[in-house]
Amino acid sequence: MKTKIFTPLLLLMVAALLPMTAAAQSEFETWIEDSVITGTTTGQDYRDDVWYSLKNGEVHRATRNNWHLGLSTGTFDVNIITHHAAGSPSLYVFRVPFDTTGFGTSALDTSGQMINANLYFNNESDWREGAFSQTRVSGALGFGWGEYDMTTHNVYGDSVYVVKYGSNYKKVAILHKGDLRPAGSGAAASTYGQWRVRVANLDGSEDTTYAINSTAYSTKKFVYINLETRQVIDREPAANSWDLLFTKYFEDLGPGVGWYQVAGVKHNTKWQSAGPGQPQTNAGVKAARIYNLTADNLTEQQVDSITPLLKDSITAIGRDKTIGTLSFIIKDNDGLLWQLYYTSIKNATTQGRGEYFFQKRRLTAPANRLGSRGNGPSWSLYPNPSAGDVTLVIENATANTQVVVRDLMGRVVMSQTLAATDLHALNLRHLAPATYVVSVQSGNRVSSQKLVITQ
Repeated sequence: MKTKIFTPLLLLMVAALLPMTAAAQSEFETWIEDSVITGTTTGQDYRDDVWYSLKNGEVHRATRNNWHLGLSTGTFDVNIITHHAAGSPSLYVFRVPFDTTGFGTSALDTSGQMINANLYFNNESDWREGAFSQTRVSGALGFGWGEYDMTTHNVYGDSVYVVKYGSNYKKVAILHKGDLRPAGSGAAASTYGQWRVRVANLDGSEDTTYAINSTAYSTKKFVYINLETRQVIDREPAANSWDLLFTKYFEDLGPGVGWYQVAGVKHNTKWQSAGPGQPQTNAGVKAARIYNLTADNLTEQQVDSITPLLKDSITAIGRDKTIGTLSFIIKDNDGLLWQLYYTSIKNATTQGRGEYFFQKRRLTAPANRLGSRGNGPSWSLYPNPSAGDVTLVIENATANTQVVVRDLMGRVVMSQTLAATDLHALNLRHLAPATYVVSVQSGNRVSSQKLVITQ
């Protein structure tokens, strides 16, 4: 299972990062009151998924239970998510004694083969890791449901799965992602990014093969299949139009509870790479939780310390709906920083309809917060990660510039006043391997970034 993104110590450290000084808040905009209602007037609590833009409000909504499989739309993305809502599919994945070529001739039964099946869920932290990917075995070319062919540059399915929704069962084989024609046919690159998915009842009836050109949905994150109606569903708004998704999802709540359905918020990551084999970075939404903070007490200095800690995890906002002392700092799809906090949550037990009431305001644009900010110091660290010997480069350094290094509990592990020179050698070899926050302050301006110390 994925390691949890947030720990109590990490969430509580923000208040300790910088003193609560009376910082000017001229760059913080006026609070805006808003709400999202996911239920209906007939009392269907949390019935809808609601896509939301911090700038523009509600963008789109769709019935949450109208799909079963979600296929990623990126040309070279092979991820498949499943819908684990109450009364909708729980995905039992197991490898049967035949591959996809035996799909139509071999029967499955729930009393025998299903009894030892493993239950898989989507990764709660990453859109890129759906339930089908959780069956991945060792090997660089394996994607869970299939194997990458280095000659054709396609992924070919090698397994049969069972999807159970309600009392219904379907057998599913992801046949192909890439070109729809057979391997070696000399297919044009323009036909890459296409899916072939085969679905049937366990006895082989209603055998249907879906041929879906994901490029037709390239502005969306996923294109969906409803196994009951045998329809391809286009249910999302454009991926660049929204920041937050108000929904229900399953989360691993740990020993004694396990995977449990929760209502909460996911955010919209956008992973990009410079090219094949290059690392991916998230150019989309990031977020962080700040506990024990009255909303109006947020200072600019605290925001500068928080921004390096913004998380890619899509449940960084998640299910926590604490009222009054919890704020979220969010970088939206346009790169703007926002603060959001809940004022009220209403569901069926509180005469509501899955209603989120909140206040939001825009903070300074990250161009003034990430790295150098405003008329503050412009600086960089290298190498990062580092074994402990770090060079700090400050452009146009002034006297009495301070550098402070803190651990993720907010404790100061090094503090130094710098001379008015551009190059500074920092000896951090005494620090244990971990992630730290380095802050450089000149006058009342401060900027921060993370530093990783290795062995």
